[in-house]
Amino acid sequence: MKSDAAIFLYLDPAVSKEKFENTLAHELHHIGYGSSCPSRRTAERLSRLPRNLETVITLIGAFGEGFAMLAAAGGPDTHPHAVSDQEERARWDRDMANFGDDLKKVEKFFLDVLANRLTEDQIQEIVSSFFGEQGPWYTVGWKMATTIEKTYGRRKLIECMCDQRKLLRTYNQAAAKYNRHSREPLAVWSQTLIKSIARSS
Repeated sequence: MKSDAAIFLYLDPAVSKEKFENTLAHELHHIGYGSSCPSRRTAERLSRLPRNLETVITLIGAFGEGFAMLAAAGGPDTHPHAVSDQEERARWDRDMANFGDDLKKVEKFFLDVLANRLTEDQIQEIVSSFFGEQGPWYTVGWKMATTIEKTYGRRKLIECMCDQRKLLRTYNQAAAKYNRHSREPLAVWSQTLIKSIARSS
């Protein structure tokens, strides 16, 4: 192992015990996710792909921010800011209202990368913008993760976390089931993107 992961946090008396534990769980999830996923075998297969396709599949891992929100909350039925202050919770709810638009923004970015329309600097700039305070890597990632877990269970979700090639396709399948019975259908990823990623399998 080249380095040991570590978390440095200071105790702030203004932060509640519950909020501190939530933050700690979030960061610990990042350590576990980064240490375990993707598997060595999957990583080796990805390294043999065309650069643009490998880049997109690697970037799907940034949805790990949403996975960590779910892990810190403890389950898909708990609000990810249940222990946050009212302002943080309200901001999350406002951002979640833009889920469909944000998913399509990320999709356009992925398709632009696949089509080699962006420079490395442009890719990094857009990647950073999707982090934001809690941008699409968080909100879209959380929504995909909770939809998959509610539909197929946590084991399936973990499988998708550790093989990013499966995440968008599995979310689409779960969303299709949800949309059959919902008056507010969830946005899904385009078949163009899904088929492009399928070429890596």
